[in-house]
Amino acid sequence: MTTKEDIRRLLSKGLTGKEAGRLVLQDNWLVDHGRDGFLTQKDVNTIKSRLKTTYDIQEYNSYIQTYRLLDYTLKEARIAELQATNMIRTLTMYLLLAVMKLMDQNHDAILRPTIMTEKQYQDVKTEQRARFMDSLYDLTEIILWRVGEKDPKYLKEEEDGYITEPDLEYLVEEEPDKLREAILDIIQLLKTDKIQPVSLAEKYVKKLKDLGTERQAIMDSLDYEEDQAGLDQILTKGRVLTDTEMEDLDKLDKEEARLKLEAYKAGKRDQEKLISTLQELIDGSVKTEQAEAILKTFYTTGEELYKAGLPEHISWIDTFKTSFFGGDGTLGGIAIIQNPKSHDLDDRGYYKDDQARARYFKNQTLTAEAVATGYSFIVENIKLFLAFHSMIEAVSEVIGIDFTEDTRIWMEGLFSAVDYYNSVVQQSRYYSLPQKTGQDIKTIDISRYKPSAKTIKYLRERMAISLGDGWYEAKDALKADLEEKEAMDG
Repeated sequence: MTTKEDIRRLLSKGLTGKEAGRLVLQDNWLVDHGRDGFLTQKDVNTIKSRLKTTYDIQEYNSYIQTYRLLDYTLKEARIAELQATNMIRTLTMYLLLAVMKLMDQNHDAILRPTIMTEKQYQDVKTEQRARFMDSLYDLTEIILWRVGEKDPKYLKEEEDGYITEPDLEYLVEEEPDKLREAILDIIQLLKTDKIQPVSLAEKYVKKLKDLGTERQAIMDSLDYEEDQAGLDQILTKGRVLTDTEMEDLDKLDKEEARLKLEAYKAGKRDQEKLISTLQELIDGSVKTEQAEAILKTFYTTGEELYKAGLPEHISWIDTFKTSFFGGDGTLGGIAIIQNPKSHDLDDRGYYKDDQARARYFKNQTLTAEAVATGYSFIVENIKLFLAFHSMIEAVSEVIGIDFTEDTRIWMEGLFSAVDYYNSVVQQSRYYSLPQKTGQDIKTIDISRYKPSAKTIKYLRERMAISLGDGWYEAKDALKADLEEKEAMDG
C-alpha cells in the first residue's frame, strides 16, 4: 500500500507523465470506492506542476482521460450485468410459476372424474373385461390369490400401515396350513383339466422380461428425487409423464399383450409336472425356490380361471375398475354426461375430454415467444458485459492497477443467477414443461458466449482515444515496461 512517505519520496525525484497519471488514477480509484486515498489536492497540484515536457503532459492527460472512459465503461458494464441478471430472474420466476401450474393441473386432472357418454362407458367396461379375460397369470400368482380368497386376513400389515401380500416362502414357513388348502384346490382343478396352464418358451420369457425392464425404467424416472435442487422445495407431487413416455408405455403394453398371447398359444402343457411340483411343495420334499421357479413358468388366462369357477377371479373380472388401464378413467371416477352437445363428441360418440390441456394453454403466461425473446436478451447482455470486463482487464494490465474489482463482484452475482436459472430449467424439463407447452427451454452456458468482434473493435477504438492506437496489442509490452520501472524505483 502506498504511504505518505512513498509519495514524498516519489515527488522529490520527479515523475514521468505515465507515473504521475498512474498515481492519480490509483488514488481516484480508492476514493471512488469509499476507501482512504493517499493524495491531497496539494499533492495533485504538485504532481501536475512538475510535468515539464509536452510528452509527459500528454501522457498524464491520457491517463486522466482513460479514467473517465473507464468510469463510463464500468457504468455500461453494470447496466449490461443488471439487465442480464434481472431478465434471468424474471424468466426463472415465470418458469417456477409455469411448472407449479402444470403440476397443479396434472394433480387436478388425476382426481377429476373422467367425463364419458353412456355408450363410451359401456364400451370401456366391455373392453376392460375382455382384457382381464386375456390376461395371463402364473401358478404362483394363482396360489396367492387362492390363499387371499380363502382367508383375507392373511394379508400382512407392515409397521408403516401398508398392506403387503406375503410370498410363497413366507406361506411355506409361517402359514403352511393355509398354503396347503389353496394348493389342494389348484391340484383338483388341474386333475379335472378345468385349468390347463402352459409353459412359455424361454425366448418369450426373456422378451417379456426385457419389456418389463423398459417399463420399470420409465416408472422409476417418475419418483421424487431428493437431490433435485430448488424446485423440489416447492413441488412434492412427482413429475408428469411426457407425451413421448406415455406413447412408449402404450407401445410396451400393446407389445406385451401381443407377445403374451403368442407365447401362450405356443406354450406346452404338462399337468403331471405341475401336480407333482405342488404335491412336493406341500410335503416339503422340494425347496421353495425350486418349486417357485417351475410354477412361475406356467401360465393360464383369466378366462380359464373365470370358467373354472374361482370366485376371486370371477369377482375381479366382473367388477369394473376406473383408471386401471389408464384410458378407463381417473382416480376421481367416471361421470356420465347427460345430453351432450354434438360438437363435444367424436365420430365414435365418445366425449372429447381435452379440457385440462385446453385450460393450461388458455391461461398460460409463459409463451414460447417470451422465452425465446428473454433468452436472446440475456445472451446479448452477457456478451456485452463480458466485452466490457475483457476491456477493463486489458486496461488494468496496461496501467498496472486492478480496475476489475467491481466487474468480478458483478460477475459472481450474474453467475449465481445463471446457476439457479439452470437448475430451474432442469426442473422444468424434469416436470415435462417443454413437452407440455411445446417450448424449447435452454440452459445458459456462459463459457460458450464470446463478445462480438464488432463490440470489441468499438471498445478498443474508444479506449485508444486516451491510450493511443495499438494500445491493446502493446499491452503486454507496456505492462512489462511498467513492472521494470517499478522494480528500479524500488
